[in-house]
Amino acid sequence: MITHAAEYKTIKELGKGGFGRVLLVLRKSDNQYYAMKEIKLEGMTQNSINEIKAEAQFLSKFNCENIVKYYDSFQNGDKFYILMEFFLDKI
Repeated sequence: MITHAAEYKTIKELGKGGFGRVLLVLRKSDNQYYAMKEIKLEGMTQNSINEIKAEAQFLSKFNCENIVKYYDSFQNGDKFYILMEFFLDKI
């Protein structure tokens, strides 16, 4: 499945760090809320980009109630996104 950032509506920024930010988004296809980690790839080495993609692959293998659930990851231009569960009571 190819995913595009246009499939999501940004509701608000949940946090920010040195490499990007985490957004509360609404996925238009299922009308559900998710946390979306947005990582800026511009200026990163290929090794760093590979590590970020490996993180997403690593998260995709977990199915545990104590770990935030991974749903999807994709690259759009110079940004990489990791889509994760979000509990609405945390807003």
